[in-house]
Amino acid sequence: RGRAASHPCRKTQSYPAVLLSMAYNRSRTDGRIYVGLLKENGTYDNGSTKYEIDWEYKYQVTAADELFAYSSMVELSNGKVGMIYEASPTNSWADGLQYMYYGEYDIDSLTSQPLQ
Repeated sequence: RGRAASHPCRKTQSYPAVLLSMAYNRSRTDGRIYVGLLKENGTYDNGSTKYEIDWEYKYQVTAADELFAYSSMVELSNGKVGMIYEASPTNSWADGLQYMYYGEYDIDSLTSQPLQ
């Protein structure tokens, strides 16, 4: 279950941030974290605010040819994002995804590369 980050950096301070981790390719390789900014986009007929996610940044977790499968992120008490993810050091499905990795990321690092 996702939630907006509550520790914004200079680049996101005007908007709540939404984080998404996923494999970029259909072959489940090229693990990335995307940072989207939640922005107002009009109103519904009942007066409620509409929002859109503007995906502005990406962070490379694994190399483009490295397997990247299931992942889960959490906001840590120190303001960083912790992520555990499944990957294979051999890049071979025959070996399976036998390893779990853990990394911690700060929001400034996650927003250092604009999505192009």
